Amino acid sequence: MRLNPFDADLLQGFGELISFADLRSGRFGDIPRNLYGVYAVVCPSDAPPEFLERGTCGDFRGAPYSVLELRGRWISGTRILYLGKAGGPGIKETLRNRVLKYSSFGLGKNVPHGGGRAIWQIRGSESFQVCWKPTPDATPQDVETALRVRFRTHYGRLPFANWLE
Repeated sequence: MRLNPFDADLLQGFGELISFADLRSGRFGDIPRNLYGVYAVVCPSDAPPEFLERGTCGDFRGAPYSVLELRGRWISGTRILYLGKAGGPGIKETLRNRVLKYSSFGLGKNVPHGGGRAIWQIRGSESFQVCWKPTPDATPQDVETALRVRFRTHYGRLPFANWLE
């Protein structure tokens, strides 16, 4: 998969891209067990998305977004759909735990991860890929904020599934 130059630069230092389908088939062990950091969800294709009226995640964190809202949030030219964080001062959640919760939420399980839920209203979301970057020398919150600022500066808004500033 080829990312555009800006997206590739933004994800510099992130690890291998692994699809949700592969993670769910036993590759969660590839994600560091005891590290904090940031993660990104990336679309493997430039093809226009097919938005669903209802996603796979159920209504645990609110009603589904309307297809009109989703279309309005889509950003052509980038494959980065979501930027998230795991752990930090006073937060003991690790990268593996956070990505596992995010993936489980996408399967309709009632787990504490409502951020990025717009992704689960796209047909084929199981093919979307996750990559992560441990942040041992910085807080995940600071690194995530810096990534979001760079993204917003370049594209004019936050990634598709980052609905909160």
